[in-house]
Amino acid sequence: MGYESKVYVAIKHDRLYPCAGKPWCEVIAMFDLCKMNYDLIDGVSFRDLFNEPVGCMYADDGNTELERDFYGDPVEGAPIQKVIDWLRKWLKTHDWCRAKALLSTLLLIAKEYDGPGELYCYHFGY
Repeated sequence: MGYESKVYVAIKHDRLYPCAGKPWCEVIAMFDLCKMNYDLIDGVSFRDLFNEPVGCMYADDGNTELERDFYGDPVEGAPIQKVIDWLRKWLKTHDWCRAKALLSTLLLIAKEYDGPGELYCYHFGY
């Protein structure tokens, strides 16, 4: 058993709904990376990319607000481009199909999305 990672891709909206005082984060995708390697890229590990507090975001069941992961750590996020840049560098020396799937999907989402709000990725440890 070891530390495993899920990444939620979400649109971080300006409006405060439905959690008082927090922006609404609308989940549009989730990736199960299993045991992601935590090598440092430019002095930053994958987990450490995510350091901005989560807004109001719900788990897969649609009812449970995601505030802490299964280890008790806060669910934290990063702008999508920050995650893309880290994965591009990391994949130059690693061959991990789950990370490749995440990167290719993030690139497509970043290219195609033109709606309101900002695209973010949120880390959830389990």
